[in-house]
Order: sequence, then structure tokens, then C-alpha cells
Amino acid sequence: MLRVTRGPEYKRVERSVDIFPDETTEVAVSLERITDLAKQGWFSGDTHVHIEQNLGLNLLAEDLHLAPVISHNKNQLPKKIRPPEKHVYRTAIDRLYTIYNWEDELYPESVIYFNLGTLTDSPPGTKLENTVDRLLETKRQQPDVWAHIGVVNLVSVPALVATGKIDSIEIVSHAFSWWMESDYRQGNPIGGWGVMPDPKQYPQTFRGRGFFHQDIYYHYLNCGFRIPPTGGTAAGVRNSPLGFCRTYVHLDGDFTNKAWWDSLAAGRVFVTDGPLLLVKANGKLPGEVFRHKDKTPFQAQLDIWVDGNDSIESVQIVRDGKVVESITGKELHGSIESHPLVFNESGWFLVRAISNVKKNFIFASTGPFYVEIGDQPRPMHREDVRFFLDWIDKYGVGQYSSEKARKFYEKLLEQIE
Repeated sequence: MLRVTRGPEYKRVERSVDIFPDETTEVAVSLERITDLAKQGWFSGDTHVHIEQNLGLNLLAEDLHLAPVISHNKNQLPKKIRPPEKHVYRTAIDRLYTIYNWEDELYPESVIYFNLGTLTDSPPGTKLENTVDRLLETKRQQPDVWAHIGVVNLVSVPALVATGKIDSIEIVSHAFSWWMESDYRQGNPIGGWGVMPDPKQYPQTFRGRGFFHQDIYYHYLNCGFRIPPTGGTAAGVRNSPLGFCRTYVHLDGDFTNKAWWDSLAAGRVFVTDGPLLLVKANGKLPGEVFRHKDKTPFQAQLDIWVDGNDSIESVQIVRDGKVVESITGKELHGSIESHPLVFNESGWFLVRAISNVKKNFIFASTGPFYVEIGDQPRPMHREDVRFFLDWIDKYGVGQYSSEKARKFYEKLLEQIE
């Protein structure tokens, strides 16, 4: 079986090929474009990259625009390594990669830092013994460095997010690689690092794990955090090709490394390991904060477009962590109609598309839209704060102090009560 792909914007080709001993078989393959999102301002990146060689060719082969390569992978500040004079390499007018990025990884903890500068020794008497301490010190030295959670279900993540220093969270990750049967633990959907889904709440499948990862992210949003989602593949240490899990960011101007990260910070994003999903609410992109001062309810009308290689099982509207509308049908592609969302109080919403693929979890999700009404612009939900308090009680928070993390979420609970 021959399988040819070039990212989600091209139609996949699969065909049987006869190969005979001592003969050469030539096969001509032409890939048809589904759409060209860059022409609409959407530029794709992979936020978990370990590939270091032939990146220019890899970017073109996978139709990916940005690859920030992890050049330092130790659980200590890369203070003894001088950053290169050149950090950004542009291989084509719309393709680039960066080379000074750091993954602070030691089970059960991991933080990825993008666009590093020079890090110096920590202050005298300071012991940076865990990812939280190193996060705070790195941000102290370099407030603009990008701090990223690459595995949302690691036990240390609630403590890391509590610092207020995390810039993005990966919800399309290497947990859902291209061909899981040959990847980590021979395709065990509940294998790998971190907290695994409760079998009483989630099927022990890739789909169950995928919904669990999204739900963890929704719990953070319901605690008042506004952190954009991303997609990353761990290409180079996983079997998936570069950009299989990817982050699409919308730019209003030229494609540059800084512009891409600035727009991601603004939440102008959708993430995917398959479907293409473009959504506007009242003509605005994801990340928009709707500030509604009228006494009348706020109404959001959604414009949804979806397509891709795999058929779509459902398009779902998620509001404050709950699916409030699920659109199904045999031909879910192109423009999709949905009911307007009506808000009487502050909250958030996003749209996700779930494919019919059963052996893996193939989906797309927009970043959140936010609605602010009245004097509670960032409402917090008691059950979501309790989720992390229960997490800390059951799993701890890695090498960091569970008591310090617990106090943070207890203060959130006090604000609600």
C-alpha cells in the first residue's frame, strides 16, 4: 500500500502498488490541494520538534511554515551554552525554523521554552530543583521568553499553570501520533507519561484520552486562565511526520517568527491533527474578547467552515467546558450552520470538529473566544477549581511543593465563595 501525504491542506493518496523482484516500478502521484490557508492569512507551525537535519526540505515536504527546533534538552538552565548569533533561518519566503529552544524535561515534569536569549547563573543560594522554580527564574531573567506545556496531563502542570507564566498548552500532541500501532507502547492508548483518564468517565481508547486532554484544558479556562492551545508532534522522537499535529496562526501582515508568536499570544489560532476548521464569531477570529456593556444579552453568530481528508463525524460548540450543540450528518464539509450563542453572563466558547477515524483521535479545535459581561469578566467555576485540588491530593505536583500549589487553588476557591 502506497500512502502519500503533504499535510492536511492536500488530498491524501492511497493506492495498491505491485512490486516484482528484479524490476523497477515507477509510480506517478499528483496531490490535489483542498485549500491554501496561507492565502487567507493562516500559517502553520509545530510546537514540539526534535528534528535537526534537512529542515528546509522537511518544511516544504510537509507544507509546514514554522518549526522551532529543541536544541537543548536537559532539566537545567542552558546557561553555559551561548545562544547562536542567528536564531531564525528562513528557507523560503514563507518557511522558517528557529534553533535556540529548550525542553526542560524530567519525568513527571516538562516545559518547553521558545526563542531563548542568554540565561545566566541563578541568584546565590537559589536551588532550581524543579520545573516550577526553573520556570520562575527563566521568566525573571527573560520575561518575553515563551513557556509552553507540551503534555497537558503531566502531574506538574497544575503547579506550572498556577504561576501565571505559561504561554500555551498543547492539546493536539504526540499522544495521538500518525500510526499508533508502531509508535509508543505498540499503540497503547493509555500508555506514556502523566495522569491517565478514569475508565469510569472516559473510554480507554485514543478518543477517550483525547477528550480527557481537552477537558483538562477546559478546566484551566474555567479557572479564569486565558492560555491559547497548540498542536505539536514530537517529530524526531516519534514516528509521526513533522507537522502531523499542527498549530495554525492567523497573521494580518507578513509572516515572521515574531509575528507568528505574537498572534498566537492573541489567541488567533486553531489546532489540528487532521481536519481544517475556520471559525469566526460576529466576524471576529478566535481569541477575540467581546466586552458587552448593554443590559441586553450578548449574542454570538458563528461562521464555520470545515474540510479535510477524513469524513467529519460531528462539529461541536463547546461553551464553558460543555458541548452545547453537536452538528452531525453525512456531508459535514464546507460551511456549517449552527445556532447563535446567547450569553447573560461572562464565559468562553470554542468550536471543535471530530473525524470518523476510529484507530486514533483525529480532530481540530479553535482557540477560545471570550465574553465579558458585568463585573465578572473572568468567571471561575467551583467544580473546576476543585478538580485541581483533587488532582493535587491524588497525584501531587511532581517535585514541586504540593502545599504551595494547593494554596493557590484554595485562594481561587475563596474568591468564588
